[in-house]
Amino acid sequence: MKHIYYKIIPILLLFFTIASWGQSNSITFTPKNQSVTVNSGEEIEVNVRLNCYGSQPGASSWFINTNQIPDGGYQNYWPGTGAIYVGDVTNVTFRFKRTVSATTTSTYKFRYDWTDQIGNPHNGYINITVTYNFNDPDTDGDGIPDSQDSCPKQPGPASNNGCPETCSLSPPSTLTTSAITYNSATLNWSSVSGNNGYHSQYKKNAGSTWTTISPSSSSLSQSISNLEPNTQYNWRVRSRCSNGGYGSYSTVVNFNTLDSDCVNLSTPPNGLLAYDITSHSANLSWNSVPNEQEYEVRYKRQGSSFWSYTYNYFNFAINDLAGSTTCIWQVRNLCFDNSYGEWSNESSFVTLPSTGCNMFFTRYSIVVDLNTSNGFRMRWENVNNYGYLIQYRLYDQITSQWISVNVPTNQTEYIFTNLQPNTKYKIRVSPKCSNGDFGQWMTRWNSSYYKTHPHCPNDITREYGNYGSFDFDYLHFNYKAKNNIFSSVSLNEKKNSNPHINVQFSAGNSIVLKPGFNVRNGDIFRAHIEDCTSTSKISEEKDTSLESTSLFEVKEILKTYPNPIENLLHIDSTEAIKGWTLTNQIGSVHLNGITDLNNQKKATINTDHLAIGMYFLRVTLLSSEVITKIIIKE
Repeated sequence: MKHIYYKIIPILLLFFTIASWGQSNSITFTPKNQSVTVNSGEEIEVNVRLNCYGSQPGASSWFINTNQIPDGGYQNYWPGTGAIYVGDVTNVTFRFKRTVSATTTSTYKFRYDWTDQIGNPHNGYINITVTYNFNDPDTDGDGIPDSQDSCPKQPGPASNNGCPETCSLSPPSTLTTSAITYNSATLNWSSVSGNNGYHSQYKKNAGSTWTTISPSSSSLSQSISNLEPNTQYNWRVRSRCSNGGYGSYSTVVNFNTLDSDCVNLSTPPNGLLAYDITSHSANLSWNSVPNEQEYEVRYKRQGSSFWSYTYNYFNFAINDLAGSTTCIWQVRNLCFDNSYGEWSNESSFVTLPSTGCNMFFTRYSIVVDLNTSNGFRMRWENVNNYGYLIQYRLYDQITSQWISVNVPTNQTEYIFTNLQPNTKYKIRVSPKCSNGDFGQWMTRWNSSYYKTHPHCPNDITREYGNYGSFDFDYLHFNYKAKNNIFSSVSLNEKKNSNPHINVQFSAGNSIVLKPGFNVRNGDIFRAHIEDCTSTSKISEEKDTSLESTSLFEVKEILKTYPNPIENLLHIDSTEAIKGWTLTNQIGSVHLNGITDLNNQKKATINTDHLAIGMYFLRVTLLSSEVITKIIIKE
């Protein structure tokens, strides 16, 4: 039995080792079958998404080849090959364009091959069916193509070759307009005996072209949308006979749309600028429009009819471009009520040529720590043995020259020194290839920034004033100052405080509680500088009588970590938390915490769906003190 036992152990170990070696990652191509439609002579882009799943380290490689191409409609696809790691996503874009004299459908077949991280080969096929529509418009909307319509601008039945037949029906009466909003309205009329439907139209009062709502609807009302705020519109309606002809139009009815809270919706953004352009990415910016909170951006390759859309607040980074390519882009206002403004004028830029170095980061994460007022440490993933290039500049000076730092081989961190205090910097890093060229910039850092800490005061002091007043009755008193490097600022006063309180702060020196600062005898107050490091002092006055002037240091009340974040943000407080909100830079609330955490002092926020950028976390303690922290999302 001992011999049998000893033999079983090595066999089991070998079995589990082989099983572990045999685990492989997988790549999915989605969707494998697609059908699309495009007008004759126009280009269409079709995307196939590649996802890599599994749990094993290492890259899986893939490439795509044409298999069955029936005609000249297929143009190209990009990219055609690459490497992918677990968790990565890649899009392959196929382009088609064909001019036809009649509507034609073609199916194009492509073969994909991929090899997993342990060398096993796999393959499959992608089928894309494209219908090329022969463009024969129906201008009057009567269902007869213009090429077969004897009256292409007047609706009529096919029995009369598309021309209208005579109709003696009277127009509808009792015309009313209801449900008027800033961008929509409902048009109503009474029934006409013997009708075979109604033909309704509308236009701007200042315009001359009528828009047909419906040429033959039997409904006694029609709703119209996508109107402009505070604008006068006209509408009319006529009866349709059983022979397809139309009677005379009704009298014209006028109505005005309501005002929108987005008062500048009709003013498109200007000052469009593309900067930090590389072979595969660019940053887009524009002049903000007053009172507009969000914007919609669209961009495309020059000559393409396919637009890519996205939303942002003030600027945007795109990272899916090809080298040496002219790109067209526009931006428009997007109101919080989901109404859209007019598109701006088109702007263009040209991406840089590809360097020939295909080195890139597989994990888009940068860790920044050891923060001080004049620098910090930046760390990143090791992807090669040839070194890295770091570039940085002031974040707000988007056209300024980058400062470059060459990082030696195998070094994956860099410590910045001699930076300006309380200042935002934009930083990017690129891996180096063996030929000396540099690869792709880390894309998730393309639209982000990092900020140095401010100089913080060494202490909080007070001068003699009225420290025993009974003028008001609140019990817990908190003062905060936003850091201002160049001048002193007055602190916000609590709701019930004495309006003559004068509390000043000068960066790098101290907070001074000037004469006239009033608290009730025995009350508690705190004063601190927001954005300072944990080494700055926070002081409490336990006894505010004239006889007591002692101040003592206490621990930081609220900590948030990590910061910057990628997903989960943790809150750790020394006092019970009542609730929290997470807002963007202009005050729009993205996340709300519950208002009662049962005296809990910890909370966790999932920020996975938030865009990259800066946010403000405002935590309300059970004592009603509100503490604000700046959070950076990578």
